[in-house]
Amino acid sequence: MEIEENRRILEMQNLPYVQVKVPEVLPAVETENRANMCVACLDAEINHALSPCGLKSLCLMCLESLVSEHCPICNSIFTSNLRIW
Repeated sequence: MEIEENRRILEMQNLPYVQVKVPEVLPAVETENRANMCVACLDAEINHALSPCGLKSLCLMCLESLVSEHCPICNSIFTSNLRIW
Protein backbone atom coordinates (compact mmCIF):
# COMPACT_ATOMS: atom_id res chain seq x y z
CA MET A 1 0.00 0.00 0.00
CA GLU A 2 2.80 2.38 0.89
CA ILE A 3 4.59 1.48 -2.34
CA GLU A 4 1.54 2.48 -4.38
CA GLU A 5 1.33 5.79 -2.55
CA ASN A 6 5.02 6.50 -3.21
CA ARG A 7 4.55 5.62 -6.87
CA ARG A 8 1.66 8.09 -7.19
CA ILE A 9 3.67 10.83 -5.51
CA LEU A 10 6.56 10.27 -7.94
CA GLU A 11 4.20 10.32 -10.92
CA MET A 12 2.68 13.58 -9.71
CA GLN A 13 6.12 15.10 -9.39
CA ASN A 14 6.88 13.90 -12.91
CA LEU A 15 9.95 12.05 -11.74
CA PRO A 16 10.99 8.82 -13.42
CA TYR A 17 10.00 5.68 -11.57
CA VAL A 18 12.55 2.91 -11.32
CA GLN A 19 11.54 -0.48 -10.05
CA VAL A 20 14.36 -2.34 -8.33
CA LYS A 21 14.22 -6.05 -7.70
CA VAL A 22 15.59 -6.84 -4.25
CA PRO A 23 17.69 -10.01 -4.13
CA GLU A 24 16.26 -12.79 -2.03
CA VAL A 25 18.49 -13.11 1.00
CA LEU A 26 15.91 -14.74 3.21
CA PRO A 27 16.47 -18.30 1.92
CA ALA A 28 20.20 -18.00 2.61
CA VAL A 29 19.53 -16.77 6.14
CA GLU A 30 17.02 -19.56 6.73
CA THR A 31 19.52 -22.16 5.51
CA GLU A 32 22.23 -20.78 7.80
CA ASN A 33 19.85 -20.76 10.77
CA ARG A 34 18.67 -24.28 10.01
CA ALA A 35 22.28 -25.51 10.10
CA ASN A 36 22.42 -24.65 13.81
CA MET A 37 19.13 -26.34 14.70
CA CYS A 38 18.71 -29.68 16.44
CA VAL A 39 18.29 -32.44 13.85
CA ALA A 40 15.62 -34.14 15.96
CA CYS A 41 13.19 -31.34 16.88
CA LEU A 42 14.28 -28.53 14.49
CA ASP A 43 13.14 -26.06 17.18
CA ALA A 44 16.12 -25.60 19.48
CA GLU A 45 19.72 -24.71 18.76
CA ILE A 46 22.29 -27.49 18.79
CA ASN A 47 24.16 -27.53 22.09
CA HIS A 48 25.58 -31.06 22.29
CA ALA A 49 28.10 -33.01 20.25
CA LEU A 50 28.29 -36.78 20.36
CA SER A 51 31.45 -38.77 20.94
CA PRO A 52 33.31 -40.48 19.34
CA CYS A 53 31.78 -39.35 16.00
CA GLY A 54 32.05 -35.67 17.02
CA LEU A 55 28.91 -34.58 15.19
CA LYS A 56 27.07 -31.57 16.57
CA SER A 57 23.45 -32.56 16.20
CA LEU A 58 21.19 -32.32 19.24
CA CYS A 59 19.74 -30.01 21.84
CA LEU A 60 19.77 -31.19 25.46
CA MET A 61 16.07 -32.08 25.52
CA CYS A 62 16.34 -34.34 22.47
CA LEU A 63 19.60 -35.86 23.71
CA GLU A 64 17.92 -36.80 26.99
CA SER A 65 14.93 -38.30 25.17
CA LEU A 66 16.93 -40.54 22.79
CA VAL A 67 15.89 -44.17 23.07
CA SER A 68 18.99 -45.56 21.36
CA GLU A 69 22.65 -44.71 21.65
CA HIS A 70 23.06 -44.09 17.93
CA CYS A 71 23.98 -40.76 16.38
CA PRO A 72 20.94 -39.43 14.47
CA ILE A 73 23.21 -38.30 11.62
CA CYS A 74 25.77 -41.07 11.04
CA ASN A 75 24.10 -43.86 13.05
CA SER A 76 27.34 -44.72 14.86
CA ILE A 77 27.12 -45.70 18.51
CA PHE A 78 28.07 -42.84 20.82
CA THR A 79 29.47 -43.34 24.28
CA SER A 80 29.35 -39.79 25.60
CA ASN A 81 28.29 -36.27 24.74
CA LEU A 82 29.84 -32.87 25.09
CA ARG A 83 28.08 -29.59 25.82
CA ILE A 84 29.02 -27.01 23.17
CA TRP A 85 28.56 -23.25 23.32
